[in-house]
Amino acid sequence: MNKVLVTGASGFLGFNCIEMLKSTDFEIHATDINLGVHQNNNKVHWHQADLADNNQVYQLIKKIKPTHLLHVAWNMETGIKLNSEIHLPWLEIGMNLVKTFAHFGGKRIVSIGSAMEYGPVTSRCIENETPLRPDSVYGKVKHKFQMKLDAFCKQNNLSYAWPRIFLMFGAHENPMRIVPYVIRSIQEKQLVEITQGNQILDYLYVNDVVNALNQLLEGHIEGAVNVCSGKPIQLKEIVLSIAGFLGGEQLLRFGARPSSPHDPKYLVGDNTLLKRETNWVQQYTIEEGLKKTIDSMC
Repeated sequence: MNKVLVTGASGFLGFNCIEMLKSTDFEIHATDINLGVHQNNNKVHWHQADLADNNQVYQLIKKIKPTHLLHVAWNMETGIKLNSEIHLPWLEIGMNLVKTFAHFGGKRIVSIGSAMEYGPVTSRCIENETPLRPDSVYGKVKHKFQMKLDAFCKQNNLSYAWPRIFLMFGAHENPMRIVPYVIRSIQEKQLVEITQGNQILDYLYVNDVVNALNQLLEGHIEGAVNVCSGKPIQLKEIVLSIAGFLGGEQLLRFGARPSSPHDPKYLVGDNTLLKRETNWVQQYTIEEGLKKTIDSMC
């Protein structure tokens, strides 16, 4: 039986990945530095481990001997701060994890990348065509990790995919993010103070993201692949949709906050590779995803 180890399984994306994997034939092993209320059941085996501790990683993988690795973990305690030095250790952490996984016979890696690796762009991002010019610490560390991972996998005949996820939203998201912030503020009858919302971005509902990750985990794509809708949408439209669903238009205060210099003004991906090489199709519109997210926060 194939065994998958999911790192960062208590986080926003990790939690939703675990839910997705329950419907597959994988034996699921989930790890996080703090397990909280998570307990083993007939679907998921939970393991507490600090990925920054090489010995803990060695003992964990020696015990499980996973065939597949879904590496989601990343320290996002800083919320949306892309230029924090807290991202720096994850290059070494990630490579130690990968090397240990390979040492114990691992076969396939899916490690989460980011659209922030592209940096400032003015046109649609295409893998292996759009230059990678990250302008944030987060984007730079992700990019360096992929370069080292690519070289290691080629040298060791190891299969890997690097999904560059664009923007996503859904249940259990960090409350500092724009979608849960707007929803919660309106639910609590508080003013929604945001930027002008003129950014043109590429959003996917998290269920569509994890479906893509499942396709990649069981597939054969090598290297970077965009996980995105391919459909540009102005951030203001998303905020207005949420307000419309909740009847909170009068609470919106566009322009009350300045934009961060590292917030992209335009960030839209091309998903041709993902659709051509897998069976992935987008199942939820933005509006459908927003409704499901709102329902999860009621």
